[in-house]
Amino acid sequence: MVAYRQDRINNAICYFAAEHRRRAQKPAYQTYIYKYLAIFDFRILQDTGRPALDIGYDAYEKGPVPRHLYDTRATHRNRCYKLVPEGENSIIIEPSKRPNLEFFSAYEIEVMNELLERFAHPWITTDDLIEATHDITAWKRAWTSRGDRDKVPMSYEDNFEGLTEKTQENLSPAEESFIVHKSLKELSA
Repeated sequence: MVAYRQDRINNAICYFAAEHRRRAQKPAYQTYIYKYLAIFDFRILQDTGRPALDIGYDAYEKGPVPRHLYDTRATHRNRCYKLVPEGENSIIIEPSKRPNLEFFSAYEIEVMNELLERFAHPWITTDDLIEATHDITAWKRAWTSRGDRDKVPMSYEDNFEGLTEKTQENLSPAEESFIVHKSLKELSA
């Protein structure tokens, strides 16, 4: 849908990893990056009606996880960053080059920096970011309706309250934008 979508995703990951390491003075483990991406994506969605990265997420007990990134973490390759295994279950995301922020609007960069200002500190743990992702409405809805499953797909639409029941006149600008975005995405599929 968005031109350069994969470049945007890769550069967002690279930026969050580089800035997290610089500001927090500790490695950017995959859990940190997954949570930064989800909070960023759903914040932009809530404000504009269009997800910043349009990544498919699964709801886990510990919050949203970008499905494709998680599923391909053992084989994932790109020029922006590398995945460095640490121990049995940990992966550190290390930038391979400077992130290219030209793929993002000034507002998106502002939101990324707000998230880093809030969470990229030595005393902030992954649990703090996990807790913050539990405030994402789409995660709450997916997780509470999961039944006995360990993970369940999340829907961007679930981030908007009663979207399908609202009349055209009662939609917010962000909700209208999301409906257009969703329709265009369905047409292009």
